[in-house]
Amino acid sequence: MRSSKILYIFDFDDTLVKSDAQVIIHHAEGTSSQLNSTEFVQYKERSGDEFDFSQFEIYPPGGQTISSTFKKLQKVAQNFGPRNVIILTARNLAQPVRQFLKDQGLGINIPIIAVGSSNPSAKAAYVIKRLGAGNYDGVHVYEDNFKNIDAIQKVVNDAGISFDYTLVTINEIKLNKHEYLRKFIRYMLMEEKEKM
Repeated sequence: MRSSKILYIFDFDDTLVKSDAQVIIHHAEGTSSQLNSTEFVQYKERSGDEFDFSQFEIYPPGGQTISSTFKKLQKVAQNFGPRNVIILTARNLAQPVRQFLKDQGLGINIPIIAVGSSNPSAKAAYVIKRLGAGNYDGVHVYEDNFKNIDAIQKVVNDAGISFDYTLVTINEIKLNKHEYLRKFIRYMLMEEKEKM
């Protein structure tokens, strides 16, 4: 996909930046857990859980760029401009993200969309709206979360637009589609098993 009509979508936490931020979970029995964002994605909610995302609403504590993805963001922003590149984050506030990127030397003012929800459908809903407002041939997503990739892919495919992705892992490895499919199938089988 090498076109000026591609919409490039970058997640923020664990895609562009790795930080010490944690989700605090207050359990019904009075105990608490602290999970980093990778652990939170895999966490199975228990009845009575209350979630505190406040550490993801501030400037990323101990934040460091994930160099391979950050360099890709810089490259596509320079080549295609801010109208074809967005940062789509589950955070409520865009300003801490903007400040962090500015502090890292990103000189291009890229739109930052803060959907305020970790539910994948929130990101998918924004993508539907964005596709309706633009004239795109394709979408390329940079994400660390299978659920977000899947939700966005569904709405992009329903719109009849080409879709591609880069799954960002802790080791900064781009998985090919066969590796992604195997991991996604394992994930879906685990989800089904837990429903039984």
